[in-house]
This record gives sequence, structure tokens and C-alpha cells, in this order.
Amino acid sequence: MERTKDTNNTKDTNNMNKTSNTKDTNNMNDTSNTRDTNNMNDTSNTKDTNIKMKQKQEQRKKAMKMTTKKDDELNLNAVVRLNMVAAIPNYSVPWQTRGLFSGIGSGVVIDGKRILTNAHNVADTTFITVLKQNDDTPFEATVQAVDHECDLALLEVIDKSFFDDITPMEFGETPAVQTEVQVAGYPIGGLGVSVTQGIISRIEEVAYRHSDFTLMAAQLDAAINPGNSGGPVLYRNRIVGIAFQGMRLKQNIGYMIPMEVIRHFLKDLENGKVDGFGSLSFQTMNLDNPDMRRSLKMKNGQTGVLVYEFKQGTSHDGLELNDVLLSIDGHKIANSGNVRRPGERPRSLTSIVRGKQIGEEVEFKVLRKGREKTLRMPVRKSMPICPAHIYDMVPRYFILGGFIFTPLTGNLLDEIAGMDPYMGPDPLMNDEVGQFKGYQKQYREKPDDEVVLLHSVLGDAVNIGFVDCHMMEVKKVNGEPVRNLQMLAKVVDGCKSQYITFKMQDGRPITLDIQRLRNATPRILKRYRIAEDRMLG
Repeated sequence: MERTKDTNNTKDTNNMNKTSNTKDTNNMNDTSNTRDTNNMNDTSNTKDTNIKMKQKQEQRKKAMKMTTKKDDELNLNAVVRLNMVAAIPNYSVPWQTRGLFSGIGSGVVIDGKRILTNAHNVADTTFITVLKQNDDTPFEATVQAVDHECDLALLEVIDKSFFDDITPMEFGETPAVQTEVQVAGYPIGGLGVSVTQGIISRIEEVAYRHSDFTLMAAQLDAAINPGNSGGPVLYRNRIVGIAFQGMRLKQNIGYMIPMEVIRHFLKDLENGKVDGFGSLSFQTMNLDNPDMRRSLKMKNGQTGVLVYEFKQGTSHDGLELNDVLLSIDGHKIANSGNVRRPGERPRSLTSIVRGKQIGEEVEFKVLRKGREKTLRMPVRKSMPICPAHIYDMVPRYFILGGFIFTPLTGNLLDEIAGMDPYMGPDPLMNDEVGQFKGYQKQYREKPDDEVVLLHSVLGDAVNIGFVDCHMMEVKKVNGEPVRNLQMLAKVVDGCKSQYITFKMQDGRPITLDIQRLRNATPRILKRYRIAEDRMLG
């Protein structure tokens, strides 16, 4: 249930409640003390006691008012409003943008004269300004660091005088479930800072909408509306999370990024670059079935999960198929895959691995053919050959004789499928993109590996017969396997034979005169109002 805090009304209500409670308490204490005094026949002591109690209560009320006022100033003074202008790329027409868009968001000032906010607030931005709640002057800001996987970013303000009257907020710890917290920010519907109260209802792994990456998050019964994103979630006047997304088509359900993810992000930046989060190089299955456990020579009392597949393009690090993982970092793995660490709720193996920095080690106790052994392996960064989302980059393309070649990305698939940010994909287009979804679960053997597509064809006399070709994977060019877009462009530019042949995934060849394609390219670009024949990044 959403409970929006109105500062003036809250103070009035608190004062009324405190006065009422004080009167009730005084009446009770008066009666109690009077009875005791009557029994002792000492009326003067009663009066003295009442006076002292009233004095203490007044002092306590003044102290509470001072503390409340100080805390309110501290909380709200560090919460800032972001105004952004963004140029959103167009992956369907990669030489164009989808236009300029403006938006608002929230952030919070932390130590080091930095502003912590969401990555989705600043993705693809061309201009950012920040405003304080007590000042209408906009200050220009730039992105200092961003990690789109965990939806977090740090901003720096060019004019450091912005921070002169701001006390940075301190971090706390993510509180337990059923704890009441406050969400501060600048949601749509007003210009001033808003504070909403909510209760943490669960803490578990959640798919972050901005990246499709699964990390720990806390669910709140407080609405996270547009504009709230990036604002702090507060408990005892400390940051315990960052608001970042709501639940589609649901009211009063929001999510915050917990402190363990925030601290991972900030620690990751200590070496001056963003490495992101690691992942497991293998797939596991639960071992709830006793026959499965016996077949793997597991003893009574042993629990764990089975390694049944390695992700394509990843390192095995000493593991083998049909290994049983019994424990991770000394913590027992249940047959369900859950890991219970002291003082924590059940977690998955993936969440434990993602809690470590890239390069740190994880230790597994493994059962292999009935024998236990210990394996230590580094946490690695696995990159899908088809990234789910790309931000802050111009789409890449290469045009030859009207044939448009682009790398396969989740951005392109979403646009083709008619992905709506609130309603989801167009079901009529699911089959069109379904053939490529499997690449989002395959990983690169080399950092620059990617899938290259014949995106579409700009009609011209030189490409008659192929105008209807679109969304076809290019496997080879002149017999050479295509590893990435740059490699394809290099082969085309260096082609000295009369013909060039592109071989598609389904085996069909497209063979054309290379010189006719080159000669036709300038007129095709002019006809379709395209400035350059390539953007290779």
C-alpha cells in the first residue's frame, strides 16, 4: 500500500498525536502517582513528580523535533532531480536515430562529490542537468561510470559548487523483510521531492528489465513511478537501496537494487574500469530424485546438483560433465540448488558467483564417480554472442550495392518483434525473431565474435532478385567464415576477383559482380539519403 509522505501534514499529525499521547500518559501517571501518594499521604511529592515528568517529556519532544528536522534536511537535501535528453538509436534503420527524447529521473549525492543513479536514466543521453530541491539552477552533469547489467551509474557535476550545501548520504545495510522503508525521488506529477513509504516484502533474484540480467533485488509495496528511478531507498536516514523498476500493469509494487549489488558496483570501479558481473560456465539440474542420486554414487546425507552442460565458448576450469557440486565456498548445496549461508535467505549458485568480482575465486567440492575432490576456479565474464541490450553506442552497419549488413543484437530483435516497453513483444513477430534467440545463450570464444546478418536490401537495378532478402545470417564471404562485421567489410574492400559470394546460413549463395556493386553504392546512398556506407564502430 502506497503511503505518500506530506511533510506539513506529517508534522501536524505527529504534534497532535504526541500531545494527545502526552496528555493520556500524564493522566495515567497522575492517577497512578496520586494513588501511591494517597497511600503514603504525601501530596507534595506527587506535584513535584508530575512537574519533573512534564519537564522530561517536553525535553524529549524538543529533542525528537530537532532530530526529525535534522534528519529530514539530510535526507532530502542529497536527493536530486535529473533532466535528460537522449538520442535513441534505430537498429532497424541504423544510420538514423529514433529522435530526441527528454525525461526526468532521480539521484542521490554520495561521498566523493558523486551522484548515484540508475543506468537507464542516462542511457544514450546527449545532455544531463541536475537540480537541488532548494535551488532552481540547473547544473550540467556527465556520466562518470555506468554498468548497464546492474542498472547503476555515477554522475559528476562540472561545477563543483553544486555540492557546497549538500551533505552526502551514507550507506547502510539492506534491512530484513517486513521492514518499513522510505523511497525518495522526483516522480512525475510534481516538481518537488516526494517521499513514499513501503515495506520490503521479499528479497530474491529478479530479472533487471534494463539489461535482462538476473541479480538480487528487493520488492516493496510502494509504487516506483517514472521519475522515481535512481532515488534512494532509506532506512534510519541511510541509503539501503536504489529504486529502479516497478511491476508492469501492477500498482504499488516496486523494486530496489539492494546494497550488495550497489557495493559490488562501487568496488568494481576501484581499478578505474567497469568489469561487471561474472557467471557460471555450465548448466546444472536439481537432484531431488533419489534414483538420480544413487546412480551418481551419492551417499546418504550428500546433496548437490548435477553439471549436465557447458555453455558454448566458455572454459570448463577442471569440471566435467556429470560432476555433482556438493558445496560452494564451504556452504552446502541442497538438491534443489539452494545454498543457505548463515543469517541469509536461500540463494542460488549464480547469485553467489555474481556477488564476487571478476578474477576472484570460487571453491567447489565436487563428487566425481563417487569420489570427492575440491576445485578452485576464477570468476569469469561470459559475453553472449548476441548481447541482450546495447547502450551508449551508435548501431553498426555496412552497405554494399544496397545490401545492408549488421551485427545481431537484442536491440534489433526487440525492434523487429515490435517490443513495447510496457506491453511486451508483438506475438505476430515472435516467429520472425525466434530463430535467432538461441544466440543469446551462446557465448563468444573471442571478444569480437558476433553474428552478422544481411539485414535488408535497398532496391536497385544492381540487386534485382534479392530485394526481398532480410534477416539472413551470413556464414561465409568468398569462402571465409564471417566472425564479425569488421571482418566482412575488410574482405569486401580487399576483394580483387570479379565476383563476390555471400553464403547464407541455409546454404544459399548470393553471387554478384563486385565492381558493379561498388559503382552502384554512391547512387543508392544518395537515393535513400544515407550519408555514409558504413559505421563499423
